Amino acid sequence: MIFCIFATKSKNIMDITTVSFHGKLRHGEEQMFRGAFLKMMGEDAPLLFHNHIGDGLRYSYPLIQYKVLDACPAIVGIGDVGTSLMDLPKQCQLLIGDQPREYQLGKMSIQPYEPEISGEPKMYAITRYIPLNTANMEEFDSLPALTDRICFLENIINANFLAFFKGIGYHCDEEIHTAISSIDKRYDLYYKGVRFYGFDLKIISNVDIPDNVGLGKSSSVGFGVVRRITIPAVYKAKLR
Repeated sequence: MIFCIFATKSKNIMDITTVSFHGKLRHGEEQMFRGAFLKMMGEDAPLLFHNHIGDGLRYSYPLIQYKVLDACPAIVGIGDVGTSLMDLPKQCQLLIGDQPREYQLGKMSIQPYEPEISGEPKMYAITRYIPLNTANMEEFDSLPALTDRICFLENIINANFLAFFKGIGYHCDEEIHTAISSIDKRYDLYYKGVRFYGFDLKIISNVDIPDNVGLGKSSSVGFGVVRRITIPAVYKAKLR
């Protein structure tokens, strides 16, 4: 599947800051972790930590994301906002639901990232991915052929790449090639009491996107986590 995007190219090198914590947090508790974390920070919490403006939402790609990585609670900051993570307290107690839990600052990593769309294919695994809202879930279900559903998802993945690029201020005029290699799991996920389709899948794309950022719905609280994986040798000859 080939997607064409036309815009103005610009260079934009930034840091991806990841801070992990020692402490208990399960998948599905990321939103409570964010809420408790923001409560601890109080009214001084920067806008990008909570993505709210007054009583409304900041409708843009989230540059601060709360998630579980390698069984550890973690916060990922994209670009300049990541420097705020360096001032986090070394130890804190947060109320997750009705359960107080102790968290200690763990590893911190800063990786430079330069957005790029190249001729070299890359393979990614995306877990707990919510590509569909309630409206296009119905459209997805109405498609009679599996190939149509895969094409539908590929177009949404492409739109998610665009949302990521727009959120970090990157524009390009190269063609984007994105294809689903496998759908490893499809299941129901519930967010704020609403049922969505969740997917664990693998894609091949010429988009360079950093590990551990999120794509799709609710990417700020642990959904749609992306990680680069090795392309199987059997695929490589066909991808040249």
